[in-house]
Amino acid sequence: MSQPKPDTHPDPTLRDWLQAAILFGLGLYFAYTLASGSLTNYINARFAWLAAFAAPVFLILGGLHAYRLWTRSPEEDHDQEDGHDHGPVSWGVLATVALPLLVGVLIPSRPLGADAVDASALTGAGLIGGGDSAVLERDPLEWTVLDWLRALNASSDLSAFNGQEANLLGFVYRNDQFPAEHFMVTRFVMSCCVADAAPVAMPVRWPDTAGLPNNTWVQVHGVFQLGEFAGNLFPILQADALETVPEPEHPYLYP
Repeated sequence: MSQPKPDTHPDPTLRDWLQAAILFGLGLYFAYTLASGSLTNYINARFAWLAAFAAPVFLILGGLHAYRLWTRSPEEDHDQEDGHDHGPVSWGVLATVALPLLVGVLIPSRPLGADAVDASALTGAGLIGGGDSAVLERDPLEWTVLDWLRALNASSDLSAFNGQEANLLGFVYRNDQFPAEHFMVTRFVMSCCVADAAPVAMPVRWPDTAGLPNNTWVQVHGVFQLGEFAGNLFPILQADALETVPEPEHPYLYP
């Protein structure tokens, strides 16, 4: 007497409902990141249109799939139970798609900060380049940390920056190797997504540096003076005014 074949298609209906739920969940997640502004913690703002396109597409696909399951005839259910359905997505594919969705939902979205800084890469030399002349023609008091580093990189005489006034926004980064009363005002530069984000920073001298915890966002005003920092000759911003400020809506800089 022949033995019944083992069921190689466990819970096909549950699998299809999970597929619909994941599609719909992805649509809701993209819509939420757009509405909350947290999308720019993951990707460059200029790519936000991709999420704006994906959100309704996933919502429609999830809704249509759920509607098809809800209105499926008993004959279709019987075919799936007999393993005759050739269209269901495998459990492995569902798990692969569901994992990033779960991570995005369960782990709070926040931009990179001091914990992600590699001190050896603070100048972001690969990102600085010669600078955009149109940007560098603006009032220097409007320049970002990235703008100043581009200007420094394009100059053959760093002493030319002595006495130049700057007004920089960034978060505090400091480690035990920094000289007393010194920290770095830091930003992350994002070209495409958070995976390629790199820190850029300028050294600052401020008498009350010890009272500034890492990740504190500050607006710093002062003038540059060439000096030694971390074993290199570099313009150091001699701060004459420093204000702690809230984290900006868009903490990343875009080259």
